[in-house]
Parts: sequence; structure tokens; C-alpha cells
Amino acid sequence: VSRAMLFLRILPLLLLQVICGKADLQDEILADFSVKLYRQLQSVGNEENIIYSPLSIMVALGMVELGARGPALKEIRQAVGYGNLKVGEELLILKNLTWDLEADETQYVLKLANSLFLQTGIHFNEDFLQKMKKYFKAEIETVDFSQSTAVANHINQWVENHTENKIHDLLSAEDFNSATRLTLINAIYFRGNWKNQFRPEHTRTFSFTKDDGNEVQTLMMYQQGDFYYGEFSDGTSEAGGVYQVLEMPYEGEEMSMMIVLPRQEVPLAALEPIIKAQLIEEWAAAVKKQKVEVYLPRFKIEQKIDLKETLQDLGIKNIFTKDADLSAMTGEKDLFIGKAVQKAFLEVTEEGAEGAAGTGMIALTRTLVLYPQVMADHPFFFIVRARKTGGLILMETRTAVPGRQPHRNVLEKTKRRDDDDDGTCPKGELNNMITSYIVAAAHGLQYSFRALGCLTLTPFSPDSSSGVVTGTDSSPNSYSSRYSDLSDTNTSLALVSRNRSTTSEKYSPDSGIASPLPSDRFRFIAWHNLEEHGVQGDQLTSPRVREGPGEEDLILRGEENYIIARRNKGDREKWEERLQENWENVMELNLSYQDLGDPYQLENFTRILRRLIRVERLQLVDNCLRDLSSVRLPRCKRLNLNKNHFTSIRQLPKIPQIQHLSLAENNIRTLRDLSDLRTTPLESLTLKRNPCEFQEDYRSKVFSSLPKLKLLDGIPKLPSDCVSLESTMASKMCTIL
Repeated sequence: VSRAMLFLRILPLLLLQVICGKADLQDEILADFSVKLYRQLQSVGNEENIIYSPLSIMVALGMVELGARGPALKEIRQAVGYGNLKVGEELLILKNLTWDLEADETQYVLKLANSLFLQTGIHFNEDFLQKMKKYFKAEIETVDFSQSTAVANHINQWVENHTENKIHDLLSAEDFNSATRLTLINAIYFRGNWKNQFRPEHTRTFSFTKDDGNEVQTLMMYQQGDFYYGEFSDGTSEAGGVYQVLEMPYEGEEMSMMIVLPRQEVPLAALEPIIKAQLIEEWAAAVKKQKVEVYLPRFKIEQKIDLKETLQDLGIKNIFTKDADLSAMTGEKDLFIGKAVQKAFLEVTEEGAEGAAGTGMIALTRTLVLYPQVMADHPFFFIVRARKTGGLILMETRTAVPGRQPHRNVLEKTKRRDDDDDGTCPKGELNNMITSYIVAAAHGLQYSFRALGCLTLTPFSPDSSSGVVTGTDSSPNSYSSRYSDLSDTNTSLALVSRNRSTTSEKYSPDSGIASPLPSDRFRFIAWHNLEEHGVQGDQLTSPRVREGPGEEDLILRGEENYIIARRNKGDREKWEERLQENWENVMELNLSYQDLGDPYQLENFTRILRRLIRVERLQLVDNCLRDLSSVRLPRCKRLNLNKNHFTSIRQLPKIPQIQHLSLAENNIRTLRDLSDLRTTPLESLTLKRNPCEFQEDYRSKVFSSLPKLKLLDGIPKLPSDCVSLESTMASKMCTIL
């Protein structure tokens, strides 16, 4: 299993587009071509992750187009989207793309380089060579491909020089033979730092849930900052309802990464069918700048794709046959494309990223006081785009399993340097690198790094073949984070600190938490100074901190006693102050009798609730809570909200997996909103001592609204509860008559 599959099924859409004289047309052509490419790669790909550079492919095809004539030229123009342009206009577009990438930007690095390596002694048309220089700034060299080892070393050195030494051993001696006539290479390199960088001390080991329900461990970065954010829906259930779009700018805000994230319970495949070029631009226009809480995996993905089948499916077929007309290159019709390959690389870190190589939409308005939360702990895709032109920029990537990266502090302790040891990205940078090349050989090419695209030109012969290109596994070994999870123990522990140290940890403003969570602002309890709680695995229970119902009173009420006995202060074990930062991994939590609904502490408490993405059992009894509708608990199966102040079902948190819900002793007056829980697997519901309990046909109304319900107020579903309300009404009418 490749490391990319082991970690994140990433679907980043890294498309590359920059300024040109016809910016709108250029944007439209590249965006449409990018989406078409993605759909084809999605249909034939066997990998969970998809990462590629449409621009790299577009430029490589442009170079082939210079030498193509007849059907070969026509197919390329139609497939890429040049059909409405005059012949030659597309070359001006590609020229602008190539030249504008060379702009001297101070906020980021974005480079594109092209080169032709020609067989010594073979005559190439001067017009073809001059146009390669004019439109693509291509360097031209002559080599002897029969000296395969020397040629491979020479080309690999050129690639290293033009990708800041990020791509090594691109080609090998086996990639060339006496049939090779021309090798054409295109390399794209991007590096940018986030405008709002993630702090390394926030990064910790986290579970990432794949679409099949399996979990893998990865490093999750975290920050609260100002980003462009929006929630959208296509107005149907096709995309699984509402999905989130987050745009994170790089320094200078001329470039950004746009992340598209479906709901946790919705597979990415449900969202993919609606993706269109126009929809991407609508997302970019609709997102608004606001404070957002972001969880983003730190990952590195590398993938090699055989583009021959994909391009053929797009209609580019002639250039791969012996009937290909590439006579504008040499004047002879003896060349054809034997191979088309691209390899793409992307790494996302705390400081930035480095990489090589719409139908109807409804924007939803948020009315919540709390800022949004984007939790990318399940498959998503993202786009790197140029904000100043509105065009898509670098790559298209689908992330289904993120590749885990060594934690920064672990790297420092072990003195491992990415640049020196394994060729990975420098710290604090996001690198996107793509290298496309065209090689005149009919044998499989072996690559090693970043984004590479290859087209192979070979004089046709009966035994020519395209070879097979397979993905590689070059992700680094996994390192465990110094941020440990709550581990199994039979000993009562204070809230576990990051490094499990036995010394006290006082909270300080520089501890790495943007908004201190948990916070010592809580009136009744300092969250990092709990007197008593039990920890088992990822289970966490809070102590009683104020007088609630006594144990005898609880027994009389027939309710479970959630209170843990206090530990005597004289015990040998002294409770130490620990800073709890493991809310995301907590599976069971009891915070009853804390007065958490008090205005003084409600905001911080709600933020903590929003981090409980893996909690399955949650007890919040007697906390004066009134409205938790801004909270989503995607995995909660048991929720106890007894003795609070809820007046409506719609004030509850979003609980798609709820099985057991207790709302006794609240102030719920109506049953109208029960239908909101209809799609959940709810089996038992407690509504006793609520005003709605005294409604006529109370039980029938509840079971009518919730057909899957088996237990109401502790009493199983009875035959009398199944009588339809219409039948009951008809019976009463007959009695009256």
C-alpha cells in the first residue's frame, strides 16, 4: 500500500493559470480542460489520491502542437478547448502563461522552464526550433541518445537545476535507445508561505477517516485565523447537502489554496459530480473573509500518472499511432508519441506548501455568533489558484488518505534535514512542482520526484509499445508526534498534557493556543486544575464542582449517578495542573453540573464542544444550557441533556449518528421539530417532565415522527403507539357524532 493511500485521499485541484492578454478566455480554457482531465483521471485511476497539473499537460501538448499537422493538430486543439480560436492564437496564450510565470515575485516563487534535447545528426526544422524559443523560451541542446547513461545524467542535472534541487534521478539510462529522437521537458515549480502560518506546537497526531470508515493516523495542523469562507449547497441531496469552502491565502494574497470539504458523514464521491469550472469561480466570488477555526492535515503526496489513456479518452488519439503527422518537427512523417506521463508532488506544512510538477449553487448565509470550524479529517479536495486573475493555478488534488509527515520538533531533535536527507520540502514552505517532458522512446520511464509529465516521440516500428507506468512510494517514514493521546491506564490521572510530563504546566499566553482552550476563564472550574476525574483510554470524565442533586435524590428520580466521589486532599497522589489539548480524541465525556450555560463561560464551552468530533458518549446534565445549534457532534451516539433549558429540538447540536437521546426536565413545548431527527438512527428518546409530554396523543405523535424509535421515556414501543393520528381523529369524530 502506498504511503499516499495510507494517509490521505487528497483530491487537490492544483491548476495552473496566470495573467495573459486574454485573461478571461485563458481562465475559461484552462479551467474547462482541468475539469475534463480530472473526470478522466477519476474514471480510470486506481489510487485513492489524485494529484496532477493541468497546466503542465497543457504546455507539453502545446509544444507537440508546434510540430503537429493534419488530424493530430485538430485533435489537440479540440481536446484542450482551442476550437473557437484561430490557429496560432493558442500559442500566444501559452506564451503568456510561460512568460508570466517568470515574473519576479517577492511573496512566492513560481517558475516554469522548458528544454529540448535533440539527437545529434538529425535535422530539425529551423522554424520549429525558433517557435519553441519564441513561445516557450525553450532551451535547445543536442545530445547522443545512444550514450544513454550520460544523457540521463545530463537531463537529470538540468531538472535539478530548474526545480531548486527538488527532483532527482528523473530519467535513467533505460529510458533511451537508438530510436530516441527528441526529449522535451517542462518543469513547473511553486513555493509559497501561508499568510497566516500554523504554529508547529499546535500540530499533533490525529485520526483521519476514509470514506470506507477506516481510520489512519496523520499529523493535524490547527489555527484560528481570518480566512475566506462560505457554505454552499447545490439545492439537492446530490452533493450530500451543505459543504464548506475555505480559501487560505499565501503571503501577498495573490495566490491561495481553496479547500472544498463535504460533511463528515458524506463521502467525497457524492460531491465530485457537481464540480465544474464555472462552479469553482462561483466559490471564489462568494466566499467572505471571517475568522475560522481550521484543522488541516500536514501531508506529502507524490503520484505518477500514465496520461496516454487519459488523453486518448479526451480525443487525442492520432499522435499515439503510426499515422501521426508530426512532420513540422523534422519534415518527415516518421515520429509518433510513444508515452505520455506526469508525476506530481505536493507537500503542505505549517508555514506553507511546496509542489511540483457548477451547476446550480446556493450560497448559505451564516447566522451563528461563533466563527466557523473547518475540520479536514476526512476526504476533501483543494485548488491552488491565482487570486489576482481569478484563475485556477497549480494543481488539482483529491485527498483521500494523507501522507503523514514527521513532526517539526521530532525532525529537530533527530537532526533530520529534509533538504539533505530525502529531498523533501524546506521547512515552512509549500512547494508545488510539476515537470512535463516528451521523450522519443517507446519504453517505460522511471521518475522520482515532484510533478512530471512526459510525452515520448519515437519513429514508429512494429514492436513499439508504450510501457507501463506505476505509482511510486517515496513518502518518508512515519514519526510519532510528541503530542500524545490519552492512553489506557488504571491510575486516575489529571488531564493529560502534551508530553505526559509529571511536572505542573501553568497556562501562559505563549503556550500555543490561539484562544486558550480549555480556559481558566471558567467561573466554577479551572479546566487545567480539576480535582477529580478518571481517564481510561480516550475516555474523560469531569468532577462535580457545585452542589447538584444528591445521590439519594438521584436514586429517587431513577436516574444514573454521574457524580464521582472527591478524592481526599490528604491522599498521597497530588493532582497536578495539566493543560488539556486532546479534546478531538475524547470518546466519552461527562461535564454534568458545571453551569456551562452561564454567559461567562458559554463561549469557551461551546468552542470545546465543537472540538469533540469523536465523542460517542456525552453527559451534560444540569448545565443551564439553552442553545447548542452551532455545535456538530458527528459521532455522538449517546447524549444526555437532562435538566437544561432547551425549548425546541432545533436548539440541539447536530447529531447525525445519535442512538440514545435524553432531554428530561427541559422546557420543550412542541413536537413539531422531531422530524429533524428522522434521518438519524435514534432508538431511544427521553422527554419526560417536559411540557410536550402532556400533549394529546403524545406517544403516537412521537413515534409517527420517528419511525425507527424503539423506546420512549423508558417504555418500549406499544401497539397502541402505532395508531395513526388520522385514525385517532376519525374515531373521535365518530364518537362526537
